Amino acid sequence: MAVKLKNARFSRCLYQKIPALWMSSVTTQPMDTLAIIFYSFLPVFVIIGVALIFYFIMRSLPEPVRRFLNFSFTDPSANRKQPKQSDHSRTTQLQSDLLSLLKGDNAKARKLLEQERKIRSGMSNAWYLEKIVDDLRRDRH
Repeated sequence: MAVKLKNARFSRCLYQKIPALWMSSVTTQPMDTLAIIFYSFLPVFVIIGVALIFYFIMRSLPEPVRRFLNFSFTDPSANRKQPKQSDHSRTTQLQSDLLSLLKGDNAKARKLLEQERKIRSGMSNAWYLEKIVDDLRRDRH
């Protein structure tokens, strides 16, 4: 009987201490506060990490693959290559071809360029010149 009484006192004492232990864990310690802050910002850290990994992978891809991945269906002018220095010499060659086809008529060349720009806006000067020259050559043959 003495053993039962001891166990009963111990269990009663333990049950009285459990709420006190539970209540003491509710008060936040400095480390608990840091853990709460860390875990609340964890999704932000993960998103930033994934974005950085994506950025470095995209940077390491060859240029044709990057161009393919940046293809835009809504803005076709964004899909054009950026003009290079060689495009300037190509433009001057196309201008001289156009003037020779029009027998030096600058006014008519400007008028054809304006018409093409109204019909198909957003293209490069070399593209307009090449289109006009090709159309003139096709019409003459």
